[in-house]
Amino acid sequence: MEELKDYPISISEVIRAHPIVRRFLKPTQLVYYEGLSRAIGAEVYIKHENHNPTGTFKIRGGVNLMHHLKHNGINGVITFSTGNHGLSIASAARWFGLSAVVVVPKNNNPVKNRAILESGAELVEAGTTFEEASLRVDELSQDRALYYAHPADEPLLINGVGTEFLEIIEDLPDIEVMIVPIGAGSEAAAAITTLRAFNPHVEIFAVQAKKSPAAYESWIKKEICQKLK
Repeated sequence: MEELKDYPISISEVIRAHPIVRRFLKPTQLVYYEGLSRAIGAEVYIKHENHNPTGTFKIRGGVNLMHHLKHNGINGVITFSTGNHGLSIASAARWFGLSAVVVVPKNNNPVKNRAILESGAELVEAGTTFEEASLRVDELSQDRALYYAHPADEPLLINGVGTEFLEIIEDLPDIEVMIVPIGAGSEAAAAITTLRAFNPHVEIFAVQAKKSPAAYESWIKKEICQKLK
């Protein structure tokens, strides 16, 4: 299973993922917003990834990852999440006939928990933080021989998410600036991998919540920040 962790992240692999993802997901709309464009002073388009099943871009990565797990004879997957990533893994695993275990912190959002359960996954509550939940994943993945799908450090997941940006290039080939939210970083990594392959000069901005600045602080300090202020 470890060889999948060394899979390349590249534009060629994003293109390979495109037909795999398209089997399950329709292209989402890229909509021009006139009022927002006037307010900002630029031509503003929004890619409606919220129209995907599960409501986010993450399902793209889940589909590509599950395709490869199935192809390699892997029957089960485990991950940790507080919501959207776990839901994407649970949903994609069900589509491919794989078992899924999602570990969440105790006192996690009950709406997210219910959605994960309704997608067919086993839900395990462990620890009180995201990091503590991840420790339980390490134990269970070894005990039950499950593939550990990391929320961001997962090449096949990033290549799948890259198909979002292939669709943008198809609709808006002269894009100049891309703004993405950043949590764990899979969407930002996919944006850089895909958009820069077609336009090396495109500017890419990743935006993070001020009260949850781990990625921002890591970028500034050039090292992984484990604790937030």
